[in-house]
Amino acid sequence: MKLGYDLTTGQNWTLTSWMSDANPDSGAFTLSWEAPEEASQRLVIRRRGQPYWSSGNLNNQTFKYMRQLEAYKINSTYSNKQRYVSYDLDQEYVDPEGNPLVAPWVLTSDGRIVVDGYIANFLTPEFCYGFETRMGCMKGSVLPECRTENDNFSKKNGEFVADVTRSVTDSNLSLGISDCFVKCWNSCSCVGFNSSNEDGTGCVFWYGMNRFSPNPHENSTLIYVISSQFQINPSTGNKTKNDLKLIWILIGISIPLVILCLGLLWCLKKKKHRREEEERHRRSDEYFLELTASESFTDVHQLGNKGGKGNDLLVFSFASIMDATEEFSSLNKLGQGGFGPVYKAWELWQQGDALELKDPTIGSTCVEHQFLRTVHVALLCVQDSAMDRPTTSDMISMLLNDTISLPTPNKPPYAMVRVESTPTSNEPKDLSVNNMSITVMDGR
Repeated sequence: MKLGYDLTTGQNWTLTSWMSDANPDSGAFTLSWEAPEEASQRLVIRRRGQPYWSSGNLNNQTFKYMRQLEAYKINSTYSNKQRYVSYDLDQEYVDPEGNPLVAPWVLTSDGRIVVDGYIANFLTPEFCYGFETRMGCMKGSVLPECRTENDNFSKKNGEFVADVTRSVTDSNLSLGISDCFVKCWNSCSCVGFNSSNEDGTGCVFWYGMNRFSPNPHENSTLIYVISSQFQINPSTGNKTKNDLKLIWILIGISIPLVILCLGLLWCLKKKKHRREEEERHRRSDEYFLELTASESFTDVHQLGNKGGKGNDLLVFSFASIMDATEEFSSLNKLGQGGFGPVYKAWELWQQGDALELKDPTIGSTCVEHQFLRTVHVALLCVQDSAMDRPTTSDMISMLLNDTISLPTPNKPPYAMVRVESTPTSNEPKDLSVNNMSITVMDGR
């Protein structure tokens, strides 16, 4: 076999398929040799003049997409005059009498290269669907809307279920099996095809639901049946594929919308939390101002003027205290009171030794007169009578303004005295001066 062309005469050597196995008329396929460059020489099958299949470039006596060539020796010629390919039979595949043990190549009516006489020895795929490059198939058409890349036809013995499938026959003698394949592949409701005439020409198509009943007996009908993901309804055509596309479109739209909604909810929640935090801080600031401004709470003078019972104590609302302390959080705790330190403060003040209260670690960083003034103001704030104690605003003014003269503090209410009693008395011995509380001395 010789395939190629003569550049000087324009002569081409090609191989053309039959219309069918029983009809030797020229069919739809031609096998030619294409060698645009020396490094790019290959076999090409065309269907009705359009690229259908390629063997891949010749390399070391082999082609990428042709199998089982061990028995053939590939010869190629590339010159300015002729470019062609041929093959010889390997002597290892010749019997002692010189007869070949393998047969020449044949281009079948369905576009396959096969070794003549060996039906199973196909060198090319059964069908090329025009949208892929698998096994040498060449792209030549767009994938039909109702088909997928996983769809394919396969030969099966049996019949389609008549209730859901109808057959249509086209007896045109110019139609080969490949023409039937192309027509059925591009028709969304077609689920199978075969030749309609005894010589392998013409077409019969089956349309409807893909309900096929296999029958392995030899006298059953051989049909090319579509293996498809989709069940095409003849009354709706390609709506199944369109519905699937619509579903994917809806999914593609829904996912960003869901993400957007979740993002909005997160932003709204964060904004609400931020507003709550701002409101909490605002209330805390208001209650702090209430605690630090004398006009914001009621003292014993106001209670007395209103006829209430004075307790010599400043009165705050419970809610204001809760907000000011963030519900009595331990993080806002400044210290813990006790009778001992107040009493020691007073004793040292009376003796003129208030500087002994200074923490030794402070050293010389503390200004002496400021420290003494702070102790003085502190003693004014713990006087026995609440009416003698300065208000918060007065206390701040005393600390910030050294020109304000400070009154002499009275004795704090927690000075202890020992009350003598008879040994038989059950009264406690350590009482406060007002006999209203008991102080238990514990080591610190």
